[in-house]
Amino acid sequence: MGRAIDSVTAFDLPDGSLTATSSSGPVGAQWADRETLTLFARVDDPEGVREVAIWGTTKLTCVPASGLATTRGPGLVTAPLTVSTDDAKAGEMTRTAREVEWTIQAGDFRCPARSQLIAEQVFWGAGSNFGGGDIKSETLTLTYVRPSDPQRRRPIGFDPFSGDGALHSSVVESDTFSNGSTVLAVFQAGRFAQGGGASDIGFARSPDAGKTWTSGYLPNVTKLSVREGQDAGGLADRATDPSIAYDAKHDVWLASVLHVNGPFGPRYPEGPSHYAVSCSTDNGNSWSDPVIAIPMPPGATGWSHDQGWVACDNWASNLHFGRCYLAALDVHDQRAPQLKLVQSDDGGQKWTSPIDIPNGGSPKIVVVPGGDVVIMSKGITEMQSIRSKDGGETFEPPVNMGSLRGVAASFFGPEFVTADRATSDGSIYAAWTSCALRPVCNGNDIVFTSSSDGGKTWAPIRAVVADGAHHVMPALAVDPGSTLTNTRIAIQFYSMAGVPCDATCELDVSFVLSKDAGATWSAPKTIDDLRSPIGWHSYRAVPPNGQRVYFVGDYVSSSFADSKFVAVFPLASREPVGDRLTQPLWSATIEVP
Repeated sequence: MGRAIDSVTAFDLPDGSLTATSSSGPVGAQWADRETLTLFARVDDPEGVREVAIWGTTKLTCVPASGLATTRGPGLVTAPLTVSTDDAKAGEMTRTAREVEWTIQAGDFRCPARSQLIAEQVFWGAGSNFGGGDIKSETLTLTYVRPSDPQRRRPIGFDPFSGDGALHSSVVESDTFSNGSTVLAVFQAGRFAQGGGASDIGFARSPDAGKTWTSGYLPNVTKLSVREGQDAGGLADRATDPSIAYDAKHDVWLASVLHVNGPFGPRYPEGPSHYAVSCSTDNGNSWSDPVIAIPMPPGATGWSHDQGWVACDNWASNLHFGRCYLAALDVHDQRAPQLKLVQSDDGGQKWTSPIDIPNGGSPKIVVVPGGDVVIMSKGITEMQSIRSKDGGETFEPPVNMGSLRGVAASFFGPEFVTADRATSDGSIYAAWTSCALRPVCNGNDIVFTSSSDGGKTWAPIRAVVADGAHHVMPALAVDPGSTLTNTRIAIQFYSMAGVPCDATCELDVSFVLSKDAGATWSAPKTIDDLRSPIGWHSYRAVPPNGQRVYFVGDYVSSSFADSKFVAVFPLASREPVGDRLTQPLWSATIEVP
């Protein structure tokens, strides 16, 4: 009988060196993805072996660069069982292919950087022909050396739903905010290809600047989000456009969500919609039922809102300290879309009646020291900002921030502005994608601007990522512990080789850093060197012929916490199986010296 195991791939490992040996001979080894030790075996079949059986135990050993080795097992960690004969034992999983996947559940077993992590997997019956062939025992030893680079991505948000027609195991469109060492993210779970929206809205919470995460789902938003102990969930068929903010005065986290109902057209919902806010008073561990903040406009019968954003005044010296603002695009009258703005002075429990703001789409709200409220949004040919000096009651005319001329591609990346909190000196920093600074509009750069006077004027845009590739969906973060010329800024973004680009083009997530308020920038660095084809991702089926425009959201977000840059982003890590994807929400914490 031939060698039972021919090659092994370790999925979900931080970049490092991986070697594998087998008791029956050398084994080809490689790694892909990161974080948890998920193994994938391909079985050699020189003698017509028809089935594959892998079961057994694992021993994990960590050998640090200095100090004593630590061990778990054998026998404490058990691999799933895989057979395809009538001889299957109780609890064994069946698979007929000559490829087998199993996971080593390391639990709380820790192995520090620059250490060897040795996994000794003992197999019984691997590659045996259960029609009468000999049972073969084999030991596979994997030796993995963890890298010294602390930048590692880990999955933090998931889509557990199924059966409602969405592209499941998909997460899109995440927003984050931080307070001290706590980072909270909200995201869509289970995106629909037609009609917009998702099955539910999830959240992920890190109390330690991205080191560890827990996750869950906002209760009573959609019909799938059933609070524990209840029989039914919310009233919405789908939900979309989540945004997160923190109210320092009331010590409350607020998550705004667009609730939508059917029927659903080929591109947009056609039923009623409204914006609602869920609140957490225990640092994101649990959430209230949603409170309607922006209701259906009078006379509207269908989809009426889009692209909402929530932010709070967290400057204790401001007159309206503790006031939170929610702005959303009113699409009820497609001839003249405008923004609706509401306010809350009690931590999101009650909201004012909406006021109209004649401004563009995809608003981002920043409150500066002194109390001015600045709303940045997309105009027709330029990014623009408006400013209120009376707590959002009235606004001054729009100010030009810079050109938003850009190029479309097969991967959806709208020219939406990204901004974070203002610094203590009143400065605001913003970025978006544009080809305005290229001689030929053959791809988008990441362009950056700043205002040192609270949004009255803006510096000329300049490209901070201009390497000839095509870039989309930047997410800007400002370190709240820095200010003036030492302000630290990070911009996370997606990249592909160029345009046009088909479904086989690879997509990656990179970032640049500035430690001098945007005066100079680091070279782009890809997070974990992970790349995946565009065609592995969720998509919009665009009428009239259902053409796929691949999509991970209208926006993403990132934050600083404890002076560490916490990148958060959706990205596919495996090829889809039918309409089931492998597209979780990831996070990577990057130390900024």
